[in-house]
Amino acid sequence: MNPSIWLYGGIHDDPGSRQRFVAHLAKQEAQPHFVAVEWEKAVFDRLVAWRPWIERELESRWSFLDREDCRELSLALAWEGDAYRERFPMVISLWLESGSQQADLSCRSEGRPDDLLERLASGLLERLVNPSARTMREFWAKTDPPPAPISKTELIDRV
Repeated sequence: MNPSIWLYGGIHDDPGSRQRFVAHLAKQEAQPHFVAVEWEKAVFDRLVAWRPWIERELESRWSFLDREDCRELSLALAWEGDAYRERFPMVISLWLESGSQQADLSCRSEGRPDDLLERLASGLLERLVNPSARTMREFWAKTDPPPAPISKTELIDRV
């Protein structure tokens, strides 16, 4: 049997990328030996702690979202670190970063890394609660953004 390596990429904090990844994994029969995650475990854990806040904030925003939809959308935050667990909960995680993300986080945040993590979580929430904000492409093309979404699928497509 020949070994195989699967590489999967997506956009950070994108519910659509997460959905496509989970759908791709659902088609795989064999559990991988490990999953290599391009995160530092400690930074990932601190960012994931913001997911319940995003979920709570979404619950009152869109009438077409139920509690499970809000949970699913909150999982887009740092999805790369644990989305595979839905299909393969027992797989071994190999965290590829070790110290560099924490150092970069401290440097970029002027010594206040938790503030930067909060801004990352807030950025995802803002895109989810205000998906009809004009994009730069729409601004430069002088076109209007699409109307507000009326379904989870439309919301994910816009975000």
